[in-house]
Amino acid sequence: MEYGGRAALSVAVMLSMLVAGCGGAGEDPEPPADRPASGLHELTLESGGQRRAYLLDVPDSYQPGEPVPLVLVLHPGRGTSRKIRSASRMESFAQHYGVLVAYPEGERRFWRPVREGEHGIGVELGGDPVDVDFLRALVAHLVVEWRVAPGQVYATGHSNGAAMTYRLAAEAADVFAAVAPVGGYLFDPPDAIEPAEPVSVLGIVALAADATPEIAAGIEIWCDRLGCPLDEPLTVDEDDRVTRTTATCADGSEVVEYRLTGAGHVWPDQDSYGVDASRTNAEFFTAHGRKSVSSVNRSWTLVALIRDSKTWPRLTGDVVVARSHFASPDDELLMLPG
Repeated sequence: MEYGGRAALSVAVMLSMLVAGCGGAGEDPEPPADRPASGLHELTLESGGQRRAYLLDVPDSYQPGEPVPLVLVLHPGRGTSRKIRSASRMESFAQHYGVLVAYPEGERRFWRPVREGEHGIGVELGGDPVDVDFLRALVAHLVVEWRVAPGQVYATGHSNGAAMTYRLAAEAADVFAAVAPVGGYLFDPPDAIEPAEPVSVLGIVALAADATPEIAAGIEIWCDRLGCPLDEPLTVDEDDRVTRTTATCADGSEVVEYRLTGAGHVWPDQDSYGVDASRTNAEFFTAHGRKSVSSVNRSWTLVALIRDSKTWPRLTGDVVVARSHFASPDDELLMLPG
């Protein structure tokens, strides 16, 4: 894609119109609600006519204006963001890996991991995509206000939250580069699973409590629908409690599954279960980021090409800034949902 003088002028005109529309002459724009800085933040976001809450762990290494990876951690059914933050211990990995970790709250403490006509925990909320929309909007917001790198967005969760990550992989693969369901079910969907982009999946299954067909077979269902032949499982610990199975899919994505014998329906740690879910997730995510701006939601429309990343305007709505793979390294794309 090339940008000549006429195109650059048109983009500049569009940008000036958008900025002018954000406030009257001489008026200062309202300060953003977020205050990007290290620490634990309690925040909210308007989505679907509701004010949705979330926690955000920000590492001490965070530098406003510098691109940073993001991990969403989704609580189980009847759980909360604070409980999954405590159980997952992901704040320590936010510090170690220098990533943002967000813990959004599900509606009525549940997520909608299933679509209309399917069955499962959370189905009483209905199968509409309001949670997918909310999590998309949350990522877009954090890209704008916290400079999250669009190609380095991931999701993990436990139980009902883990099941929701399967839905994100299927329906929002243009946003999430990889997901890691921990003890999450995947009901055999009536329709094909067709991610818009390759998305890698790490599954952790505790066989003692997660022996229901929908949980135990989640990775197998995913691989079967995407045509990813699973290798033979390999034992990875001295006590023969943990096996690891891998697969490479035709689209280039990778699938890894850990099966834990004798573990309960928990977020496992190394000492008790032979696998530290948080560390394993973090390492998997680190290895499966995307570098191309094409991973950003394809429905977003190019609005402006900006040379100085420190002076880009803050517009109303879900604005997205992403590194461009077809412009110079100092250029960035400013995008709005189209």
